[in-house]
Amino acid sequence: MNGETIAQVAGYLGVGAIAVAIISGLFTRRKVAADASGAIATAAASLVQPLSAQVTAQNAELMALRLELAKERRERSTESEEYLDRLYEIDQAAQKSREAAEKAARRVNDLSQELSACHRQYDALAVMVAELQRNQVREDGLEGTG
Repeated sequence: MNGETIAQVAGYLGVGAIAVAIISGLFTRRKVAADASGAIATAAASLVQPLSAQVTAQNAELMALRLELAKERRERSTESEEYLDRLYEIDQAAQKSREAAEKAARRVNDLSQELSACHRQYDALAVMVAELQRNQVREDGLEGTG
């Protein structure tokens, strides 16, 4: 219940109590007008005082709850900012890792191409050595016969 609702209920109860007191005063006819108005005032006061105290207490409780809620919202906001900062740091680290992995992959590709070129040169040199050996064997064979 909020403060307005409590105030409305208090008003209705007060009006109801006053109406009961008036009706009671009219039907009983034993009391004089001064006693009736005194009883009405007393009844109204006895209803209004506890309700007023209750409204004051509930307003204080509501204020405390609002302060607690505001504190929780600030804490959550701070936690959210910390999580976002941490996620940003993780994202930056992941980006650096991706860049390093891409650079390493390019380097491996370059080295693989260099290795392939070395194999081709080796194969070419092996063919040349074999050709030289054959030529040497022929020359040795020709010199031995000549």
